[in-house]
Amino acid sequence: MFESIVTRRAALVLLLAAIIAIPLVLNPVGFVGGGGDDNHYLEAARCWAAAGGPCIPQSHWWARWPAIAPMATAIRWLGELRTTVGLGPLLWWACAVLLIAQLGRLWFGRTVGVVAALLLATLPVAGGEALQPTADMPELAAQLAALAATTLAFQRQSRWWALAGGVAAAVALQTRETSVAFCAAAAIAWLFLPRERRVVLLWAVPGLIGAMAAEMLVYFAATGDLLLRFRLALGHVAVPSAELPPGFDTHRSPLFNPDYIAAWKREQDIKVHWTIDAWLNLIASPRLGRTLLGTAIVLLLARSALPKPSRRSVALMLSFALLVSALLIYGLAIDPKSRMFLLLGAACSVASVAAAVAAWRSSRQWLPAAVLVLLVVINGRTLTELPSTAAAEARARQWIAAYPNQIEMDAMTLSSLDLIAEAHTLPAEHSGKPLRIVAAKGTCADLVRSSPTVRATVVEAVATSSTGDEICLLRVG
Repeated sequence: MFESIVTRRAALVLLLAAIIAIPLVLNPVGFVGGGGDDNHYLEAARCWAAAGGPCIPQSHWWARWPAIAPMATAIRWLGELRTTVGLGPLLWWACAVLLIAQLGRLWFGRTVGVVAALLLATLPVAGGEALQPTADMPELAAQLAALAATTLAFQRQSRWWALAGGVAAAVALQTRETSVAFCAAAAIAWLFLPRERRVVLLWAVPGLIGAMAAEMLVYFAATGDLLLRFRLALGHVAVPSAELPPGFDTHRSPLFNPDYIAAWKREQDIKVHWTIDAWLNLIASPRLGRTLLGTAIVLLLARSALPKPSRRSVALMLSFALLVSALLIYGLAIDPKSRMFLLLGAACSVASVAAAVAAWRSSRQWLPAAVLVLLVVINGRTLTELPSTAAAEARARQWIAAYPNQIEMDAMTLSSLDLIAEAHTLPAEHSGKPLRIVAAKGTCADLVRSSPTVRATVVEAVATSSTGDEICLLRVG
């Protein structure tokens, strides 16, 4: 009996480890750069690594210590490499997969938990960030930890688990202030729980307040500014963004501001009306939309198979995730890219699997399960096609070594090849060097043809995405 339990648990651990490794095998995207958020997190991690501890935040990115601390630790002890930069994000990715499996188990059973973890691992918007330095995955993992802890608190009527849930919610807020939408939605969801059992969850409040107060006191001791983090967060809208139109007035608050909502560049370029554009672009996004549509199809096919308690749990879970999403879009007026809706993707993963498993167990309905299998295959294929600079980075190193003192590079390209130490020693463009490394939006041949002011020929090109973007070695002059 004991040996059988140990064997089953060992098999479960191996299965979850294999699920965690799926995006690493299909497409370990990792650092992308190009002036994106990961450049800012890498810069902050370098400061932490050099200082041997936290640095005073220079921007709202630098204040997100959960995204920075693990990466900085890896860099300090193992050196700065693509692999070590990805270790911090990988830790949060593993936590997210394990936590979604745990939540699925707590709410619907172990089978649902494991298969939901598989769906999350192949979800392009999630798996694509398994090794990428961003705040997205740490925030998701902390949110899932808060949900898991408060679920245990509710089931066991445990104050300690409720306190832990509050602390986890605070970590999510400290990762990114957008988690205020998560906390607001959680407060509303609390009202829908049985009155006599929900009281214990109020112990999450001192956990949340205590953890936030501790961080504020650290800032006060270091800088004398108790509200430094919040000042940086509120000022982030003044940072120029290519996702807003030229000349857009960023001095106004984005909160509940329809001008911001209407102005953001659409991820899939679908423009109908600002009130619905975010949803239309999410549904059309290959990174997330297929999971949203697949979940809707599975729930439609298996709606009668779900027992009433499970049906209520699915409805509450999806309503919670949709409310968080709506608060992000209309309340905080964030740039509604698919990566901001990881929690919605995670909720859909659990809900669709819960419905498909119930349909199979109750009446051997195979169609919902077939939809999920197709979804895993399609999402996995999309995951393999996500842009990555890993191959271009390796080739650029070879170019620099093969042509010493002959290559120059522009600042934007350097931000894409930020992990190449020798690239930082190259002179800027127009320095008179005969060769130039350039990151092209499209092919290198198109870049040369569309630039009438630069006479250049393509020496070599390396693809960075399936859409045709390339890193170019050009002979100029």
